[in-house]
Amino acid sequence: MADSASQAEEQVLELDDIQGTLLRLRPTPFTGAYFLLRIDDPDDGRQMLARLVPHVASATQWWDPPHHAWLSVALSYSGLRALGVPQESLDSFPDAFREGMAARAERLGDTGDSSPEHWDAPLGSADAHVAISVFAPDTAAMESLLETARETLRDLPGVSVIYRLDASALPSKRTHLGFVDGIGEPDIEGSGVASLAHRMGGGDYGYLPGFGPTIKAGEFLLGYVNEMGWTTPMPQPDVLSRNGTYVAFRKLHLRVAEFRRYLKDNASSPKKKNCSRPRWWAAGAVGHPWCSLPSTTTRTSPPIRTVSTTSPTTSRIRPACAVRSAPTSDG
Repeated sequence: MADSASQAEEQVLELDDIQGTLLRLRPTPFTGAYFLLRIDDPDDGRQMLARLVPHVASATQWWDPPHHAWLSVALSYSGLRALGVPQESLDSFPDAFREGMAARAERLGDTGDSSPEHWDAPLGSADAHVAISVFAPDTAAMESLLETARETLRDLPGVSVIYRLDASALPSKRTHLGFVDGIGEPDIEGSGVASLAHRMGGGDYGYLPGFGPTIKAGEFLLGYVNEMGWTTPMPQPDVLSRNGTYVAFRKLHLRVAEFRRYLKDNASSPKKKNCSRPRWWAAGAVGHPWCSLPSTTTRTSPPIRTVSTTSPTTSRIRPACAVRSAPTSDG
């Protein structure tokens, strides 16, 4: 447990060893895609990752990334196993990560229409070993980075792409769920960008109302002190986890018109109750404070259906990326 003196000092983050997607805002506007890979040969898998590392945008490279585009990598539990990570190390990961979201579906509320048997294959299965996210400011930069990514797979038959999800920004500049993107970015201690934007009143990196108070880096990154004043236990050896995190990849189907009616019907009246900050709940991995999304407190469940998901992922590919899905919508 950290002493009070060390807690009072701002933590210094190893920004060159942290994937940029964990600490930086996604470019706007953007074009992008997610890929899932399966590893059938551990040697080919390790070679593929070695080729990818130079193209991963770290937090220090975010404003001038390789190829003027942003690439991030994460590994699932089955992916670490496919790469030949020793069982002793695999056993040191949390239960939720090792079990995956399909095995914990009832606990996560993924029942009925959202139960695993309705998820899009191969999401939620043990075949999803590596998750790669690719984002760029325009199509030309995107294609350049994708060509580089294809080169990393050349002559490596033991690695295959098994899933692609395109996730370009909508013309409305809203997310695929219909919300404005980037207004709820947390101010992570030591990250630099959010703190600067907060002090300067917003700016290009976000909107001041969404920042709130500075949050300890340990709430998002392994190896740092959290809000409770201690460092979360890390998988062993530390090289597998320090500067990494846990993320969830979930694809949702939202009935937009019905959801808007739901929000209207469940909204609190300003005359009866003042507005308050949204509560936070763990998304994708119950018990993991690293994967959380804002959620308004309501009396009934909104019309959102889980159509696909993978297990939470972590990585030491300098290190794990925070993968965001692009859910489909109607209405």
